[in-house]
Amino acid sequence: MKQKYKSAETSVNSSKLPAIVHIWDDHIISGLSILDYGCGKFRNTERFLTAKGFRYFGYDPFNVETIVNRLVLAKQDYHYAILSNVLNVIAERAVRHEILWDVKKHLGEGGTLYIKIYEGNKSGVMKVNEKKNSCQLNRKTSDYIPEVEAVFGEENVKERWINGIHVIEATKEVK
Repeated sequence: MKQKYKSAETSVNSSKLPAIVHIWDDHIISGLSILDYGCGKFRNTERFLTAKGFRYFGYDPFNVETIVNRLVLAKQDYHYAILSNVLNVIAERAVRHEILWDVKKHLGEGGTLYIKIYEGNKSGVMKVNEKKNSCQLNRKTSDYIPEVEAVFGEENVKERWINGIHVIEATKEVK
């Protein structure tokens, strides 16, 4: 399924870190892998997380070279994954569903996905920016939980605050 509005121009954190990385402020991670799915065009998240000790892998269909994306998605046992302000710029529920399944496929057993949603004005009314060929859904974080539960299972999904950051946490079951 294709996106009506591309999210290539929604990457805006050129000079500051996205909020999601602060869930690891109190931790030094040594050698664990993290998939930044929809990483955007800026590398500040990569620099921060590698300084924390992560083995960082960024994937983005619009802002990363195809060969790099293929290499990143060849790995299927990530310890962690993040979706930072990704789901809230995709109008089609089916595309969001595909992304969640793809991330789950690339997590190792017991791997954890953290999802940060930019809630906009929280109205639930989508705003379209034709000039940037993008949209903002303006939905609350909790509105996405049923979509995440449909992929990861209700028992594996939690809405949490970690270090002041509002996230959805989804864990891939251990077989």
